[in-house]
Amino acid sequence: MKVIYVNDLPLTLASRAPTAEEALGQGRIVESPDEKALEAAVAALEHGVLTGVWLYEADSSVLMARFQSHLRTIEAAGGVVISPQGRLLMIKRFGRWEFPKGKVEPGEAIEATALREIEEECGVSGMEITRFLTHTMHTYRAPGGKRMLKITHWYAMRIDSEPKGKPQREEGIAAVAWATPKDARLRLEQSYRSVRRLIDMVAPELGG
Repeated sequence: MKVIYVNDLPLTLASRAPTAEEALGQGRIVESPDEKALEAAVAALEHGVLTGVWLYEADSSVLMARFQSHLRTIEAAGGVVISPQGRLLMIKRFGRWEFPKGKVEPGEAIEATALREIEEECGVSGMEITRFLTHTMHTYRAPGGKRMLKITHWYAMRIDSEPKGKPQREEGIAAVAWATPKDARLRLEQSYRSVRRLIDMVAPELGG
């Protein structure tokens, strides 16, 4: 099962119908959607007409390939950096707090991207990747209207200090800060749904 955020609303691609509990948040549930149904579902989420969509068929990989055929896919990588004090490195970009990430350059290893982007966006170095966390996926419109799918690879990282950092303002980043898990969770409540669960994923590193 994959969850793709369209206009910050969940589009679920699965190999089965939703359970009764999973169905509660779905504005539309479609089995084996054709091209027209898939386009209609995405458009409804883009315009905020539905709060969620669940699409399913036996081979969900076919469904994912059908979905991707309508978008240009780009890969990105980022990380949840944890200090010795148990605080998390965050950035404020275009008015929303999130974790640093950025686009994979041609020929670049994904882990190298994650480290490089944090250094560039936060002005912080010396991180070490401890483990892979998850992928997140979201869509957006590029200039000209082309639909894009961004797949972001996320890593847990550690660092041996809490450097002040310097925001990369040319990338729309207004601030860099170290936040307690509680503060980070509160900040993410006003941010993108796709990254909120990252805090729960680093619970082992935080002693939770």
